[in-house]
Amino acid sequence: MKNYIPRTLEKSLTSVSPSRAYMLYGARQVGKTSLLRHMLANQNVEWLTGESSTDRERLQFDTQQDLIDFLKAYKVIVIDEAQYVDGIGQSIKRMIDQHSDSLIFLSGSSSLKLAKGVKESAVGRLDFMTLFPFSVEELVNAKSWDWFRLNFERLLIAGSYPDVVNHFSDDIDSLAYRLLHYVNGVFLQDIYELGGIRKSSTLKHLLRLLATSVGSQISYDGLARDTGLSKQTVVNYLDLLEQNFVIFKLDSFARNIATELKKSKKIYFFDNGVRNALLDKFSPLSRRDDGGALFENFVAAELYKQHSYRKDRTHLYFWRTAQGQEIDFLEVKDDKVQRAIECKLSKNAKVKSDTAFRNAYGVERTVVSPETFKDFYLKTFVPSA
Repeated sequence: MKNYIPRTLEKSLTSVSPSRAYMLYGARQVGKTSLLRHMLANQNVEWLTGESSTDRERLQFDTQQDLIDFLKAYKVIVIDEAQYVDGIGQSIKRMIDQHSDSLIFLSGSSSLKLAKGVKESAVGRLDFMTLFPFSVEELVNAKSWDWFRLNFERLLIAGSYPDVVNHFSDDIDSLAYRLLHYVNGVFLQDIYELGGIRKSSTLKHLLRLLATSVGSQISYDGLARDTGLSKQTVVNYLDLLEQNFVIFKLDSFARNIATELKKSKKIYFFDNGVRNALLDKFSPLSRRDDGGALFENFVAAELYKQHSYRKDRTHLYFWRTAQGQEIDFLEVKDDKVQRAIECKLSKNAKVKSDTAFRNAYGVERTVVSPETFKDFYLKTFVPSA
């Protein structure tokens, strides 16, 4: 497949069993179909899509014999955009319960819609995996660290969706056009449809506020006040955006100090390019005032991807006190802080004292900047063997 960049999840997806079905989550155009087509090349695959009324009807199986005949005909079955298939969970349950030799893969761009029908009906029969925009590991393995260094600013500004990375040689205006077309097209339209949102301007306003608040603490009350929405609507919208792989939330970590903030949250985007498209802001770092936020978001998304792919039960938090002492990211496992990470756009930037944190948790802070990112990454995530 031309321009195909191998994905970390390939290792998990190639060691599968017919006794279960495999659900691949991820935003639209993040590469789910490309991954499956590459992995299943030269196999007898039946490709179905939940966006086709004909394919949806085929998955209803009016009789048990219809189901048996369907499974006998294909060794591999792929159901793309499965969230649009009514009763998909029950259909998967019936397929798996036949104990056939068929491998079954599903993909979907909304974990919210799928969760309503799949997790209850097909409980114990599905394994769930999430595909994100390209990770640093995927790009470096396919390209090189030199490529990464030369394109680092472009990654901060345009992000790492496959269609964008495959056109990195284009000028920034061309990349911006691709991102704006994507975000204002299927990306947002899916969210409006799945969330039953009629007034799109309110959600767009909320998204722009979130985009300008990357790296800052947010409150539901404050967002409600700024958007004119109710607090509960803000909560619902944020859940919708998280379930559709637009954003993720980090909670504050508080265990040992009375002045630690306990209920604060931060919002990050899974992709810098999507974040910048929401603001229509693609100027170079030298001409913008949010470079630090872009780098922090980039690091946050990379940490999230890597821990998700490794299934290492490591959770991300941030830390802050009422006096303003702050650590950007904590990696926490089994309720114990494994590492503290501070992001700076320049390695020469002034860093606040972390004495209170070190005294409370006994962990030395790691400072990462664009200049030190490679060393930080190699010490953090040794590429999988």
